[in-house]
Amino acid sequence: MATTTSVSSTTARVSTATVTDERGAVVGVVGVSMEVTATRQAEAEMKSRQQLIAAAFESSPIGTSIASPDLTIVSANPAYAAFLGYPVGDLIGRNVREFTHPEDLDATKDALSGLVGGGATSNVIDKRYIRSDGQIVWGRLHVSWIYDEDGRVTHALGQVVDITEVKHSEDQIRFQASVLDQVHHAVSATDMTGAITYWNKRAETLFGWTESEVIGRSLKGIVLTETASEFLATLYAALAEHGMWEGEVTLARKDGSTFPAWASDTVIRDAQGKPVGFVAVNIDMTDIKTAEQLARNQADLNRTLLESVSVPIAIIDKDGDLIVTNPSWERITHAKPSRAGYLPACLAEHASPGELMDGIAGVIDGTTDRFVIEYPCYEAGDESWFRTVVVGAESGAVISHWDITDERIARATLEDRIRANDAFIASVSHELRTPLTAVLGLSEMLRSGTVPIEDAGEMISLIADQAQEVSLIVEDLLVSGRLESNTLTVHPSTFDVADETIKVIQPGIHTGNTDIEVAFTTGAVFAFADPLRVRQILRNLITNAHRHGRPPVTITGSMSGGRCVVKVTDRGHGIPRDAEVRLFDPYARFGPTGGQPLSVGLGLHVARRLARLMDGELTYQRQDLETIFELTLPGP
Repeated sequence: MATTTSVSSTTARVSTATVTDERGAVVGVVGVSMEVTATRQAEAEMKSRQQLIAAAFESSPIGTSIASPDLTIVSANPAYAAFLGYPVGDLIGRNVREFTHPEDLDATKDALSGLVGGGATSNVIDKRYIRSDGQIVWGRLHVSWIYDEDGRVTHALGQVVDITEVKHSEDQIRFQASVLDQVHHAVSATDMTGAITYWNKRAETLFGWTESEVIGRSLKGIVLTETASEFLATLYAALAEHGMWEGEVTLARKDGSTFPAWASDTVIRDAQGKPVGFVAVNIDMTDIKTAEQLARNQADLNRTLLESVSVPIAIIDKDGDLIVTNPSWERITHAKPSRAGYLPACLAEHASPGELMDGIAGVIDGTTDRFVIEYPCYEAGDESWFRTVVVGAESGAVISHWDITDERIARATLEDRIRANDAFIASVSHELRTPLTAVLGLSEMLRSGTVPIEDAGEMISLIADQAQEVSLIVEDLLVSGRLESNTLTVHPSTFDVADETIKVIQPGIHTGNTDIEVAFTTGAVFAFADPLRVRQILRNLITNAHRHGRPPVTITGSMSGGRCVVKVTDRGHGIPRDAEVRLFDPYARFGPTGGQPLSVGLGLHVARRLARLMDGELTYQRQDLETIFELTLPGP
């Protein structure tokens, strides 16, 4: 019979020792063996786990560092090194404080202190870091202590995510919203999650919530009820597809009351076109809705009340026959022969008569409580808009019909203003951001102490030039606002125009900008005007010539017919002839600009308004391939 023997193996640790007699001779060997198979397997698993942890640490896209309790870095992964702009090896042995913005050192210390005895296992803070190239970046830091078996702190673990773009986007949204804080409508801004980031004063008044109460909270539960999920889904879908949504919506106040509003929501995008949030303008429509409700109630009034209503109203029975009309309706349809059959005629040309009849039938048979149709009508070449409302009544239906041309014009004007405000804010933001970026960048370089002393003067001069650019933009904005509100006053006196011109161009001469030629007869050109405002006009004209024209820029002055005449001339291409009529309009901008960003478009508008305020004039003309702006002012 054949037998099969199964043999298994195991791992053991063996210890041996010799046995000797009384004479010291070896008489045997003693061996002790202990199985260590499980121990070896545990060691192998531990090694594999450590390798996985090390691989995850090295390949993680989240910047991770391990530091000693005094925040000296002992280990950092490539993502952390890339975030700071250093090779990994250059970070080891350096203190985290070296890369922390000075203004955020206390916040970092507090975040770590809060972990000691506070029961929290980790803290999260947003802080600024200084990269190897001096650039300031924002990071969201998750920090926690690492303890040994005895509960003593051995290391600090930090994980940081780059949120620089998020911070910049939030700053931009807040800046744009701050401009809108002066608008007399409720304006709010949210991030992409729907969390509120801005709430203007009108929103506080309209909704009853203060800014501090709503910042960071979701619109749902603040202005929208908790049951508004379906509406929010529709709203976000429209914003994703079209970039904006507008329409009527019911909104809630802090006290729980609701009201109808006209809402206009627009997507806010960053410089790369990526959506970063939303801005909403809400207008209380309570008064309009109340008026509509009053119009619907007219169906239950008697004949006497109908005669006192100016809105054309007719009542039909369930068969669709006309049974009652008020005088306004009769005047429209019968008083003037040329307008006999007015309503059907308009509908026949600009809408479907069948649509109106179907709507009336739907109200009469109870399919719908209300039917509304709006349509244009042309008479003698003029366009008018009308609204017909059909409301169900016990005996049939009430039809009201009135002119809504003014209402539509007002709505279109409001929409145009909102779009103009958006474009204006974007332009102002761009105009201010360019010099401010230069000022901030150069200032940081000077503050870092790494700029050679021989270059510091030039950098300070650049900072001053850019600051002056911001100052001039702000001055135009302020003057434009005061001009629009008729609150700007001038203080005329007699002065030498050549002297004031030299004051304007002197800073450019100091910086080597010599492409301006001045041709005045010394002591011969005088004006009776406000010198401060004349300098502002000249600055705007010279800036316009540098931005849109070509050198040389020539300034000439003379007296003609007792008036002062100053001409600013350049060799640029001018503007398209069909655009000349809009040259002095506010926010008018024309290309090309030679690679420069479009300006706010207020310089020439402000210059002409100031000239006229001082009983002068500013005109534009093209002559012999030259662009000429001519300023005339009263003589002494």
